[in-house]
Amino acid sequence: MPYTVDIMQVSASHAPIIGRGTIGLKQLDEFEYSAMCFFVHKNIAEDKKVEKVHAWVKENDAALQALTFPVFMACLCALVLSSSWEWEVAQNLLKKQGEDEKFSEWAGGLQKANDSLSTNPCFYITLEHLCDHILLHCYEDIHHDYNLGNRKEKVYNKIEDFNEWLRTVADIDAVVHA
Repeated sequence: MPYTVDIMQVSASHAPIIGRGTIGLKQLDEFEYSAMCFFVHKNIAEDKKVEKVHAWVKENDAALQALTFPVFMACLCALVLSSSWEWEVAQNLLKKQGEDEKFSEWAGGLQKANDSLSTNPCFYITLEHLCDHILLHCYEDIHHDYNLGNRKEKVYNKIEDFNEWLRTVADIDAVVHA
């Protein structure tokens, strides 16, 4: 089954971002809702935003038809997002997990933010390094228990599937916050 995209929006003051994957009706609906929140928050008239995107597509139709979808989305993002959107998303990757924040939600947010940066090698963290990045920024007790368990059982660093690794660390979080 193809991976469905996530619609990411840091806040109402930021335009929604469409991640990589297959877009379905649910994702289109979520994107529309997020975009409407952005338009309202920024006081942008819908016809002005649509007019801007439509004119850009019309002027560049032949060139756009030759693009792959990821390149098209990068061009579309460049048109409608602020020039610093990647920087703003990358800044969120540096935030530490809060003591009362669930690991799975915090780490999932980091993964989504990182996925949105996949076309920019300056900001994107490869999955092999994302595990280390998450461990460095997670709640201290989770990091401690992870290292203690890894020294005893030598299992955590052998997990090759990123999502399985996340579930394993989320289980440690459940024990820490029990």
